[in-house]
Amino acid sequence: MADVRPPLQKIPPSLAFIRNNREIPEYLREIFMDLVEYLQEDQFFELQLWRRTGGGDDLIESTVTSESYENSFSSAEFQELSDSLEQIEDLIPTITRFNPVIATSNYTAIDLDYVEARNSSVVTLDTKANPGSDIIVANGDGSRIKIVGDVKITRIESQITLSKVGSSLHFKSFGDYWRIV
Repeated sequence: MADVRPPLQKIPPSLAFIRNNREIPEYLREIFMDLVEYLQEDQFFELQLWRRTGGGDDLIESTVTSESYENSFSSAEFQELSDSLEQIEDLIPTITRFNPVIATSNYTAIDLDYVEARNSSVVTLDTKANPGSDIIVANGDGSRIKIVGDVKITRIESQITLSKVGSSLHFKSFGDYWRIV
């Protein structure tokens, strides 16, 4: 007969130092030892439960038991689970990677540019950008960086100036104009 019982997991010897380490407060050592005892009892309980529900010492008995239970999904159940997974995946935001650009002179930014502007550059936002396009402009040296484009903050503004080093603005295109997000 084959012995297919799952072995009890022993607590790693590397954790034994907690039991005898006097630098660790007594109450923490007691909590740890209680946890170790609980885990060992839990493993023994799981072993007994496993044996009572069909897990045995005999390979043939285990095979017969596993064949007695249905363990496959029907096509409809699988499709339902697959659809549920797709819905969950739709909720996870996609990560957008920006293209890093260092502009030391005038530059026209395009979709997904992260522009670090320097030397009093003028950054022009793409006039033909698709709705939903993103551009980030940052001041890399503390000079006066002008951002030009049809930016709707108020109804009149079409130019913005960044003058503090490290300051940045994130723009999103709405087709014929840009907004700061």
